[in-house]
Amino acid sequence: MAQTFLHDLGEIDSVDFETPFEFEEWNKKRYETEHKLHEINFVEYAALFDVGWSQGKTFEEKKQIAKERYDEAEDKSLFIPSAYLSYIENFDNRFRMKGDIAKLTIF
Repeated sequence: MAQTFLHDLGEIDSVDFETPFEFEEWNKKRYETEHKLHEINFVEYAALFDVGWSQGKTFEEKKQIAKERYDEAEDKSLFIPSAYLSYIENFDNRFRMKGDIAKLTIF
């Protein structure tokens, strides 16, 4: 599973097993939702250290800056550009997503 995670992040080029790990549908949805929340948290946490783009800005302004940073990225499949996109698309739904994870965990 760790290799799958690192591969999805773009940190390794391939995994060293023939049959890829397959999630059951409920677990796949839980993993994808949890991954989006990690990306949102990453951007929020990183913003604490990059004061120029977060301090005193509205959420709409932060989304615009995140979009500009996403657009500037050469390889949009890497974790940081993906995190910016997830932040833009999912920040408003983060509390619902946390509830979804709880529901999918208690099956």
